[in-house]
Amino acid sequence: MAKSKPRGRPASSKVKTRAGNNVVSWAEAKLDNWLYTHGFDFVYEPEVELVGETFKPDWVVYGKGGWKFEYPIIIEYWGLLRTENRAKWLIDRLPTYIDRKNYKEKFYRRSEEFLYFGVDPSQEENITEQMKENLTLAIKRQFDDISIS
Repeated sequence: MAKSKPRGRPASSKVKTRAGNNVVSWAEAKLDNWLYTHGFDFVYEPEVELVGETFKPDWVVYGKGGWKFEYPIIIEYWGLLRTENRAKWLIDRLPTYIDRKNYKEKFYRRSEEFLYFGVDPSQEENITEQMKENLTLAIKRQFDDISIS
């Protein structure tokens, strides 16, 4: 698994995960650790090109246990959408964040190369369960186009 390239925050404000990634929050660390302990092959914050534009989703899951997915799975944790304990800087930045979220999701959902799901921070106590359910559905979608003759 590849290590992350740091975002614009100092290393001291990052959280190191079991996979060796430096993530931006405890919630991201929880999700990164979940992917790692469940044997997924993933990269944190890779650069992904879609229709001539470059994006940096939180994770791309490429496979599990040596099995490579036909369609890698893009995962975004939309952490700034949490509804409790919002700082003023967050409230001020929220409209731009939501616009960027919608813009990115439009490309992710139209992609013919990747599958996508977002993780909702409003149910933070269940974020690993969200991860499990969404990954299960995305993996099952890998087989939708397979027909046995």
